[in-house]
Amino acid sequence: MDDLLLNVCPNCGGGFTPRPIRPARMWREGLSLERQPASDVRRGLSFSISEIKDFAERLKDIPPANR
Repeated sequence: MDDLLLNVCPNCGGGFTPRPIRPARMWREGLSLERQPASDVRRGLSFSISEIKDFAERLKDIPPANR
């Protein structure tokens, strides 16, 4: 999965850490803390593998703290 996600959360665009940084901007339409508050309920992805890979490629070079 590391070669697919490239340290980019497929939902919000943040990085993977014990306590992920929530991005300052909405990288995907409708996905932000305002629209979807944090929860402890696990949900499945609504994106295809190719969409996730394209998204990760676009954001991988931006440090998570700057996303």
